[in-house]
Amino acid sequence: MLCRNVISLTLPGNLFRAMRIRTVAAAIGLLACLPLHAAPVSKAALALHKRVLVLDSHMDTARLLEQPGWNILERHDAARDLSQMDWPRLREGGLDGAFWAIYTPQGSRDLQGRAEAAEHGLAQLMRLHDLLARYPRQFGLALSSEDARRLKAEGRHAVFISMENAEPLASDPALLETYQRQGLRMLGLVHTSNNDLADSATDAPEWHGLSPAGRQLVHRANCLGVVSIPRQSRGLY
Repeated sequence: MLCRNVISLTLPGNLFRAMRIRTVAAAIGLLACLPLHAAPVSKAALALHKRVLVLDSHMDTARLLEQPGWNILERHDAARDLSQMDWPRLREGGLDGAFWAIYTPQGSRDLQGRAEAAEHGLAQLMRLHDLLARYPRQFGLALSSEDARRLKAEGRHAVFISMENAEPLASDPALLETYQRQGLRMLGLVHTSNNDLADSATDAPEWHGLSPAGRQLVHRANCLGVVSIPRQSRGLY
């Protein structure tokens, strides 16, 4: 594991093995999820899809957990609620696990905005843990590739926790350790707008990559074994 003050796209060993397996199965997984009339899948491909560990590196489903009455165990229509998955579709598609993103829209970069982002991020983290506690027969927290394999063998979906836009950490970077203890294993520093940590590729250059605070956060993430990715970042250095 790297522990230096630059951004690292190298996954810690146990997660790297899981993600490498995911890249082998990704194309097969996509084919298996398509309607049969659109892409016939051979028996050999389906057999391989069932045998390997299939992971998705980014899932936005966590944002739906805050909607009143939205039940992940029920089948949903993506055209109506933009849901990427639910338990019936997850099982049909053969998705063994995913990185569930704690997404925070970029708000104002003042004290109030940072406080709201911190509150929003922690609320989503709690909703994910509530999901795990509420449906232990269907879902389980994964901290390593070994956890994902075990959960697959048990017939459960492996929930890796990630963060999309690190604005919840802007006011108090030490919160990263709290998130890591609660299962965070992937950290996306920025989304569609610049923040105090990094530039976004869809915004005007401000830091020309990472800010000093962003470099420090990546350094700490590396030391904690949290993968740091410059999502929609303009530059790294």
